[in-house]
Amino acid sequence: MIRFISQLCCLLLLFSCTKTNEPSTPPSILKFDLEGVKALSTTIDQSTKTIIVEVPYQTAISALVPIIGLEDGVTVVPASGLAQNFAQDVYFTLSKGSNKLIYTVKVKVANQPKPEISQIKTDTVEAGKDLSIVGKNFGKFALDIQAFLIDNENKESLLKHQLIDSTQIKLTTAIEQKAGLYHIKVKVKNQEVTSDTKIWLAYPSPKLMSIPKTQLLKGDTLWLIGEYIDATQYTFLCELSNKNTTYQLPMSKSLPKQLGFILPNHVTVGEYEVKIYNASEKKLSSTTARSINIYDPSLPFVTAILNTQAFYKKSDKLTFSTINFEKIGARFYQVNLVGVAKTYIQNGIYNATQKTLSIELPDAIQAGTYAIHFSLSEPKQSINYSFQTDLQIAVKE
Repeated sequence: MIRFISQLCCLLLLFSCTKTNEPSTPPSILKFDLEGVKALSTTIDQSTKTIIVEVPYQTAISALVPIIGLEDGVTVVPASGLAQNFAQDVYFTLSKGSNKLIYTVKVKVANQPKPEISQIKTDTVEAGKDLSIVGKNFGKFALDIQAFLIDNENKESLLKHQLIDSTQIKLTTAIEQKAGLYHIKVKVKNQEVTSDTKIWLAYPSPKLMSIPKTQLLKGDTLWLIGEYIDATQYTFLCELSNKNTTYQLPMSKSLPKQLGFILPNHVTVGEYEVKIYNASEKKLSSTTARSINIYDPSLPFVTAILNTQAFYKKSDKLTFSTINFEKIGARFYQVNLVGVAKTYIQNGIYNATQKTLSIELPDAIQAGTYAIHFSLSEPKQSINYSFQTDLQIAVKE
């Protein structure tokens, strides 16, 4: 019995010595994640106690929450689940019993990926108009982006752009850009991509700006002032239309930003809307607010003010040169002075020998600019003929 107790004591002593001398395993990080971020790669180097995490481009890393996997019995400071600023290295101290180790965590943001253009939403666009491109990796900041048209000689033309999101950009072409085929290039910081396909940049639609004279006779030249009417490169027509008919007149003359069209005799007299048609590009301008009136050149008309003055005053005499007044047998002649606020009607005196018509400006006429229209009548013969002119006068007090 004494021998058994002695052997048991020896075994207990031996076991106790073995457990006390067993080496302790150093603490380690087994897994490292960032909450809400899908890391591109995570490397845990146990020999250098360094963890390197690569996160996607443009990830904000100043307040990320680490999720740290540890073995049992290991504590870590700062604790797992507490946000850290990974814009700089973050040091984690591990403790296990009397053992302590420090891990260094480095978070790196991936470089800007190369942008890609997957689609240009049109194959043709007029100069000055917008188009959109679709792709990816355009980033989040418009200031990081540049967009260009690339011609066949690799000459770049900068485009205005609006970043819709990281997958779509709206581009605005320059109105003065030469028509032709172009690639599109997009640069995002130091990365760039050029589209595989080309777009056709078309000459702009004609733009009718003004009509210097709107009261015309058959045979007169109708001049139109506009933009994008380069007659050296394109063929232009004048389109006259009303509710009854439409005419397309060939161009007879051209000046910079002006086109001239002779009004032929077969055109019916009356009022017409006016447009410019680019026959080469098959593009029609919009209509101006002003229409034109075409008159029969064999009927009465007033062609000019004789002895014009820069300004007129009340009681001044106005004399007009006329044509064909004798052809309708009228005896009464009215001159309508049409102002912004008021219209004055004066009876005119016709001189058949000199073919002139004269009036005196009314004593009560207000200062302003007045358009001049005419009416000829003979009540006994039911004659009543009127027409407008492009003549106008300026009246001072």
